This record gives sequence, C-alpha cells and structure tokens, in this order.
Amino acid sequence: MTATPERLSGEGLGAAADGFFDDMVLGPSVKSLISQGYLSPAEIYAPTNIDLSGVHTRAGEYITSELNAAVDKPTITGSAVDHYRRLGNREPAIAFCCSIAHAEHVAEQFRQAGYQSSTIDGKLDDRSRRQRITDLSTGTLNVLTSCDIVSEGFDLPVVSVGIMLRPTQSLGLFIQQTGRAMRPYPGKKRALILDHTGGIYRHGMPDDDREWTLEGKKRNGRKSDPSSLPVRQCEECYYVHRPAPKCPKCGFVYPVQAREVEEVEGTLEQVDPEEVRRIQKREQAKAKSLDELKAIAKKRGYHHKWAEYVYAARQKSGRRSAAA
Repeated sequence: MTATPERLSGEGLGAAADGFFDDMVLGPSVKSLISQGYLSPAEIYAPTNIDLSGVHTRAGEYITSELNAAVDKPTITGSAVDHYRRLGNREPAIAFCCSIAHAEHVAEQFRQAGYQSSTIDGKLDDRSRRQRITDLSTGTLNVLTSCDIVSEGFDLPVVSVGIMLRPTQSLGLFIQQTGRAMRPYPGKKRALILDHTGGIYRHGMPDDDREWTLEGKKRNGRKSDPSSLPVRQCEECYYVHRPAPKCPKCGFVYPVQAREVEEVEGTLEQVDPEEVRRIQKREQAKAKSLDELKAIAKKRGYHHKWAEYVYAARQKSGRRSAAA
C-alpha cells in the first residue's frame, strides 16, 4: 500500500516495465479523505525565489552537495523562521532539509530566534530519536528539523506545520512530506505548508486528482515556469491563491491590471486550491481535439494516456447522445 505509486526515476512499478505488480487497486483520493475528515485540508504558502540553475541531477534527484550549498543560506533559513513566526507561531512543526548539516543549521537558526528546536537523523540512537519526537508532541519542542527520517511513514498527528526547505524532483517525496502535517488531530483546522522551495509549482496541490499508473512516465526535462501558473499573490497579506477578484484570506480587492504573479524574494504567497481547479476544468472543457488535450496533459505533468482517456470518454458520450 502506498499513497505515491511511482519511482523517482520515472520507471514503472508494473511487471511490463520490469516492476513487480500486475494490477493497481485505487483507494479513495486525498480530496475525498479530506472531505470525510480523515485528513486535514492544506493551507499553502509558496514560494521564495530560490535559484537552482546551478544544481545538477543524478539518478533523477538533485545532487545533495550542490543542493545543500544552494538552499542553506541565511536569506532562505531566515525567511523560514520569519514565516513560521508570522503564520504558525509555536505550532508543532517539522522542517524538511536536504542534509544533516542543513538540518542542524536550520535548528540553530530557530533556537537563536527563541524557539525550542532540535534535529532528528539516522545517527541518533533510538531512545534519543523517540524522545525528540515525544518532545515535539508535548510542546517541549516547537520545531523538529530532519533529513529524510520523517518524510515517509511517520505518523505524529499533532504536527500542524510542514516547512519545506528541500527542493525535490520527486512527486512522491513531495506528497509524503506535505502529508506529515495533514493527519487529523483534535482542534486542528488545517495543515500549514510553508513551501520555501516552490515545490507546489512543480508538483501541484497535495489533493490534486492524479492519474496514477504502473507503466511509468517519460521525463521531458521541462522546468516549471512559475510566471505561467494560475496563482496570484495578495498585495496586502501575501497569501497565494487561485485567481480571484479579491483575496479570500484578508478580503483585499485587487485593482484591475495585467495578470501577473509578482515574486518577492523571501516572501511566501498563499495558494487557493479551488480556484486553480476551476480554471483547470474550464481549460479542459475548451480543448476540443486530442492534440489540445495532449498539450494540457504535458503542461500539467499528467500521464501521457490521460488525454486519450478523456478524448475517448467524450466520443463515447457523444455517441450515446446521438443514439438517444
């Protein structure tokens, strides 16, 4: 069982792709689990403007040493502390870092800012690791920083803030990390995701409907262009949301102007998921041909057969209407 049935390399998990499985049984979607109360809705702020142009890729993921140098900078770490103070002050938080050294540095920055913070890594003995997790759950620690230890299979429902400080090309890893803060807990109204890496623009919202497959996917090497994405930053509270006449967070009414997303270094912007999905549905409805649907699938990073499935369903529906 997994919430993210894909490999980082893009190779399929199915037997036909040298994997192990013959069939995939789909469970309930993240969206339906949220609506039924089994997961908490995510409130996301993103992104800071991080330059990863000099970071190379090996085996489908960023090279750790280059990534560490790119993200472990005072301007980035400092903004993580500032945004946590502004948006999730003293709430139990996990910060996902790209190396042990980065995690230790981030924890020190939080301590210098007056928070109780510690690291968790593979070098810790089991007793110390359990104690730090317990301290986070009881409020003795405010922020626990980590490199890979709590990304997958970690269940501490009291955590309500996920601080994303590790850029990743892996959709699976990104979803697993955001999921650490989405466990329901008494009194928790939302999971706060502070995405300092801009991963939301590469991978989409945590509760997006995705076309999972055992066949794998082709890697096209295309980089996301944040300026082309249907999101908007509030000029008053910096909340990022899907395009709307006014900010759904603070109510600020936008003046009529060209549609642009203003990126301010070190500032996170909140995303409104429902407006993005409405825009996606309208865009899909306007696509009349198979080629137009394929262009949408490529832009959104969907599996290449998604367009064929949608087009075939439309043709079948049209034939039924004609017969009636």
